[in-house]
Amino acid sequence: MTKKYFSLKAILFYCSIISGAIVLHSCNLFEPPSAIPSYIHIDSIGFTSYYPTQGSNSHKISDAWVYVDQNLQGVYELPATFPVLATGSHEIDIKAGIEIDGIASSRGTYPFYNVFTQTVNLPQGGTVTVKPVVSYFSGAQFAWMEDFEAGIKLQVPFPYTDSIGLIDTNHGAFEGKYSGELFLNNSSSFLITSSDSLQLPTDGREVYLEMNYKTENTIGVGVIPIGLNTFYNPDTVLQIKPNTYWNKIYVDLTSVVGVYPNAIGFKIFIGGYLDPGVTNPHIYFDNFKLIYQ
Repeated sequence: MTKKYFSLKAILFYCSIISGAIVLHSCNLFEPPSAIPSYIHIDSIGFTSYYPTQGSNSHKISDAWVYVDQNLQGVYELPATFPVLATGSHEIDIKAGIEIDGIASSRGTYPFYNVFTQTVNLPQGGTVTVKPVVSYFSGAQFAWMEDFEAGIKLQVPFPYTDSIGLIDTNHGAFEGKYSGELFLNNSSSFLITSSDSLQLPTDGREVYLEMNYKTENTIGVGVIPIGLNTFYNPDTVLQIKPNTYWNKIYVDLTSVVGVYPNAIGFKIFIGGYLDPGVTNPHIYFDNFKLIYQ
C-alpha cells in the first residue's frame, strides 16, 4: 500500500479553507494537546495559638502562598480557586500571607507563622478543597504581650495627661473581658508607651508588632530607643487612619530598630496629634504582641 505524504504548504492550504470558526493552531501538527488542569480551592487559612504563652488567636491572614512539590504555584487572595497543571499525589505547602503595615499593595508571608503541609490527590479536571491551619513557629520570641485581662501595662509619660482605661464586653471590648482605651482630653498631642524597656535584635532579624485597634483619631505607631542620651525620641513607623470597626494590623519594625544598634532597649508607643475638627476622641486597642526571631 502506497503511503501518501503531504507538504507543510499543502497542509496549511487545507487549513486555510476550513470554516473560520476553526483557528489555525488546530492544524498545527507539532503542538501537543492542551493539558487538563486540576483545581485547588482554599476558602481561608485558620490560625491557632497557645494562649498562656502566645496570646490571642486573632489574625488577619489575607493570602495563600502555594507551593506544589516545593515549587511556587502562585499567590492567591482568599478565598480562591486556582488551576494546577498536575494530577495524582503531590505535596502542597501553604504559607500564610498578610498585608504588611496594613497596606494592600505590600503583601508577604508572615515570618512567624509555620508552613502548612499536606499531601493531596489532585483529580484531573476536578477540584480538591484544602483547609490549612497554621500556628506560630517554635522559634518565635515574644518580647512583650498585652491583652488587658490582668490590668494595664502601658503608661503615659510626663508631660502628657491623657487617660488610659479599660472597656469591658458590655462596652465593646474586642475579645475576652477587657480591651484598652485611650481617652484624649482635648490635648493637642498624645503619647502612650509600653511600661518596660524591651530587648529587641538590631541585626536585621525580623521584628513585628501585632495589634487589634479601633480609633477615632489618626495614630502613629513606632519605637522609642532607650539609652541614647535622649528623652523620649519617638521614631514613627506607621500612621493609622481613623476607622469605625475593630481591625488587626501587623507592623514591621525590623528596619527602624536596626537604626539603633547601640540602644539598650526599646519602648513601643502609640501617639500623635489631635485631628482637625475632632473632639474628645477615643482610641481602643487589644492584643499587643511584639515578636522577633
